[in-house]
Amino acid sequence: MNEHIQNVLKNNALLVLSTICDDGAPWGTPVHFAYDEKYLYWFSFDNSTHSTNITRDGRVFITVFSTTQNPTAKEDRSALYISTHAQALEGEDAVVAQDIFADRVSGERKLGEGAHMYRAAIGTLNEEKSDGQRYYLRSSGQ
Repeated sequence: MNEHIQNVLKNNALLVLSTICDDGAPWGTPVHFAYDEKYLYWFSFDNSTHSTNITRDGRVFITVFSTTQNPTAKEDRSALYISTHAQALEGEDAVVAQDIFADRVSGERKLGEGAHMYRAAIGTLNEEKSDGQRYYLRSSGQ
């Protein structure tokens, strides 16, 4: 992961998680996130639309950007566009994700009833499409 991508992740707390509804319509949801070198993590309740969409079809598109960026300052306009798959986590994977999420976002190490931790691979940079402000990433299998 290059320094620019790390800075976008480090300096932002929300991502937009886009999932696919059962009728094929897109569904976008802002969620707080944490990350490590390989994955983005978030928690969600099982009955939320994006969670039921992920259960049915794990393909997601994630956008990370600053909501306070200055549209006239080119150096301030950076975003990540990630085409990947998401999954609900169980067992040790869920515990690790909760710790990463708690350290960055909530401080809370236990999820409420009916909630799961999720993760999505950050993937690899498409250097041809990325331009120093917009970074396009894709996980394997996409």
